[in-house]
Amino acid sequence: MKGSDNDFVTAVIEAMSHPFYAIDADTFVVRMVNSAGVKGELSEGCTCYMLTHHRCEPCDLFGVACPLAEIKRLLRPATVEHVHYDADGQCRVFEVHAFPILNAAGRLTGIIEHTLDISERKQAERVHPRMRPSRRRATAESRVPNRKGEDILSRESVRVVCRLIVA
Repeated sequence: MKGSDNDFVTAVIEAMSHPFYAIDADTFVVRMVNSAGVKGELSEGCTCYMLTHHRCEPCDLFGVACPLAEIKRLLRPATVEHVHYDADGQCRVFEVHAFPILNAAGRLTGIIEHTLDISERKQAERVHPRMRPSRRRATAESRVPNRKGEDILSRESVRVVCRLIVA
C-alpha cells in the first residue's frame, strides 16, 4: 500500500470506538490493533489470546470457541461470546465478530475481528430474565447456535471462563 492508503486504513480503524484486530491465521499474532483494543504499543509477536485472555495458548485449548479455529474449519465469518480483558485490564464479556482474509489463491491468511462489549447487556439479562434473548438452554454443551446458526458460548460457560480468568 502507498503511504496515503496506509494512513487512510489506520484512520478508518482508529475511528472505531470498539476493539478491532487483524490476526495472522497461522501464528495467531496480532498484526494490527486499534487504540480501543490496546493501551500503548503492541508488543512484537503478541498473539490474540495473550492480548485478550492473558493466556499462553489459543482459546479452544481452554474450552472456549476460537473464532480463528471456526473460520479455519468453515471458511466463513464467525461470531462468539468471549470473556476478554479490555484495554484497561478489566474482565468484560465481548461479542466477537470475525471475518476471513483470503489471498488471491483463496487461502486463509488472516482474520479481522471487531468486538462489542456486551457486559452490561449480560448483567441486565441476569437481573431481568425476561430480557434474555429466546434461545434454547445449553446443558452439557458449552456452545449453542445463535439465530444465524453460528456457535456462541452458553451463559454458564462464560461464567466459568470468567471465574478461571479472574482466579
